Formats: sequence, structure tokens, C-alpha cells
Amino acid sequence: MHDPADASRVRHLADAARPGPARVAIMGAGLVGAEAAAALSDAGARVHLVARSKRPLTGALGPQLAGRVADLHREHLTAHLGATIERGWSRNQHSGIVLDDGTELELDLVIAAQGTNPRTAWTNATGTSADTPPGIRVDDRLRWRTGTYAAGGAAVHTTATGERYRIDHWDATTAQGQHTARSILFDLGLGEDPGPYIPRTGFTVRFHGATLTGVGVPAPGATPVFEDLPDGAAITRFIGPSGQLVGAVALDAPLAARELVNSIARA
Repeated sequence: MHDPADASRVRHLADAARPGPARVAIMGAGLVGAEAAAALSDAGARVHLVARSKRPLTGALGPQLAGRVADLHREHLTAHLGATIERGWSRNQHSGIVLDDGTELELDLVIAAQGTNPRTAWTNATGTSADTPPGIRVDDRLRWRTGTYAAGGAAVHTTATGERYRIDHWDATTAQGQHTARSILFDLGLGEDPGPYIPRTGFTVRFHGATLTGVGVPAPGATPVFEDLPDGAAITRFIGPSGQLVGAVALDAPLAARELVNSIARA
């Protein structure tokens, strides 16, 4: 779901399944899938959350925090974690899917929440190795080539140790656009060097009554450090190879995450 029209269409399709609650499967338990699953469950739908990983979001949250999120899903909906779709089926105006463990689900609606890949084939910049995300590789000032720059979900960043990653979030896109503008002015001799781009923007996601707040990035090569906080809250800090903080994600502790923004260094 990329805009309000997508959300309205999903709500219309779910409502069209009545009488009775809509039977919905969400394919993918990333941040978008988790939020969509929780919203539809809160609206009265019978939701099945299907994910290939037994502990979704481990890379983004660290293993302990991802485990708590998985437990929240199990408490509020039917979670099929570590499962894939074997096939779809249709019989006598009824349809659904069969999972690889043999579970058969009759459904009114299936939503794919599998993330995105940038359409950058026209640049001839798509990575060729399996561990390289497709996109436009930029330097630390967001330059692609001389006189050409890239920002947003299509930009591929490189850590100090050579690992590559993308940031697929609109707040980061806005911040990168601003940094790119400053880099252009510097390259034209019309402004100061903005220095390297440091991803300090974040996100807030709510599902099942809980709040996830992230700042910075869980960059490749960073080590997740988990900490329990009072009242059942928790935080994972991501520490880069040189010991610098590069990102953090907190469960039900938004201030604890946001207080770290100015401490985040370049990955």
C-alpha cells in the first residue's frame, strides 16, 4: 500500500466480504505487513499473517525485539511464521491458498506486503552480485556520477566497511533530497561542503497496541545490542564495526529512541 487510495481499496474489498468478518491473508510480516495485519484485525477481519521467516524483522530489530513482535502477532491474529504458499485453489465460488505445511486457508482477500525493488535498469547501475541490492550506487555526498545525484529508495549507500544497503522510507527520502541539494550547491561552488550524508531519520509504526520507533539504520555489519526497559519496553541499539551508534529501534519507548538521534554516526 503506497497511498490512501490503496488503503481505501483494501477496506472496500474487506467490507465486500460481509456478512461475517473478512478472511484476509497478509503475505509478508515486515513493517508494512505488520501494520496492515493489525489494522485489519482491529477492524474485525480474521487475519492470517504469513511469513517465510520464523522471526520476521530480525535484521531490522535484532533477534530479541523481533521475537517480541512475533509474540504480539501470535497473541492477536493467526500467524504462520516460517511458511510459504504452496499453491492457490478455487472450488465452487470459494478460493484460498495452501501453505507448504499443508494448511488450507479459505480467503476473501490476499495482500502481498513483500517490500520494493527500485526500477533502475535504465541506469545500467543494477548490482550483479546476489548480496548487492539493486539501485543507484552513490557516494557519501549522494553523487552517482559527475553532475548526477540520487536520493530515496533507489539510492544504494555504502558503509565504511564496503557493505551496501538501501533506505526505503519517505522521511529518509526527504532528508536525502535536502542533502543532495546542498551537495549540488557545493559542487557548483555556491555553498559549503555538506559533509557525508548520515541517515538519522526514522519511523514510527503502531500495531497490536504497541509502538515501534526507529532512528538511523540497522546497517549491514552492525551489531544489535538489546536492552530491557521499564514497564515491558525494550530497545535495540545497532553498533557499527568501529563502535559507533548507527541506529536504534525501541518498543513502546519512543523517547528512548529519539533521544539517540544526535548520537548516530555514519555507518
